Amino acid sequence: MTRLFSPQALHAAARGALRLSDFGIFWTGIERISLPGGTGLRGQSCVEYFIPEKLTEKYPIVFLHGGGQATDFLSTADGRPGWVHHFVREGYAVYLVNQPGTGRSSGAPDLNGPFAPSNSYESTVAMLVAPELVPSNYPQAQLHTQWPGKPEIGDPATDAFVASGEPFKLNPIQAQEDVVRGVKELLDHTGPAILVTCSAGAIPGWLIVDRAPDKVAAIVAVEPFGPPVDGIGPMQLPWGVTASRMAYDPPAEDAAELHFVLNDPPSPDRVACKLQVEPARQLVNLRNIPIGIFTSEASWMVLDNHGTAAFLQQAGCDVDHVYFADRGVRGNGHLPMLERNSDEAAACLTEWIRAKLSAA
Repeated sequence: MTRLFSPQALHAAARGALRLSDFGIFWTGIERISLPGGTGLRGQSCVEYFIPEKLTEKYPIVFLHGGGQATDFLSTADGRPGWVHHFVREGYAVYLVNQPGTGRSSGAPDLNGPFAPSNSYESTVAMLVAPELVPSNYPQAQLHTQWPGKPEIGDPATDAFVASGEPFKLNPIQAQEDVVRGVKELLDHTGPAILVTCSAGAIPGWLIVDRAPDKVAAIVAVEPFGPPVDGIGPMQLPWGVTASRMAYDPPAEDAAELHFVLNDPPSPDRVACKLQVEPARQLVNLRNIPIGIFTSEASWMVLDNHGTAAFLQQAGCDVDHVYFADRGVRGNGHLPMLERNSDEAAACLTEWIRAKLSAA
């Protein structure tokens, strides 16, 4: 069903007033560079903020979107209110980071580095909209039921999702370091916050905790990119869960000093993932931060998110690996915040956050 966007239709469909005391944008992470015509800047993050009228929660939410998906937390694919709205209604201040090169953060290749080719309708549908329709796909794809539209060109939800997509940056280390610089500056403004990451957004998320552990109250990683070390295609994770250096104990000056071994999968419908060779070095800056990994029932990430959880646990981290299906949230693909039951998925995150931080 096509959502109507006239003022009258939106007013009629609203679930009561969304009451804000303030909202706006500001910029972090600016790097100044020399250009032929003078001084320019690059690597900036545009941060959108939403402050509820009734600010009841101590820690703000900082959203870090996945690769090329700056709008995913603002709205579902069919135009319903997104996770930003959910957390504002729950009393949280919300900060939405547009990662450098995406959304409102300028993506000129001459300033931010080259980008991969854009995805087609066909590749987007196969991976994210309707993986269940792809012959010989991973087995869990057949459980996907929650896309809020038809998996075809011209469907409003699918059109909106494809329209929102942006290409990936081809230099993963530069991309991750740009995000980290901007979010660390953001956290200087907000104080300790809860990071909520999705997919490739988890990679700079781990680095932010590593570089500024005193500014992170908890990290929620929805469908975090993996598997550890090997990653996917050109996106490798030589430091375990990142491409950039992390602080281990004993220290490692180079990723080549880390040694890994393939670990058997927990069940036949999962894949083998790498752990460190024992005795495992510890991720000293992450081990005191509550970590929640949330995995959808019908995403390809269900194949290897167990490996990310196990890698972090072996490195001394406090990790809860939550399968949405175990909380009654069924049928989701890789981006549950876009799908029919997005509110139910967001409620799972809120429940976990409150339980972990109230016990801290």
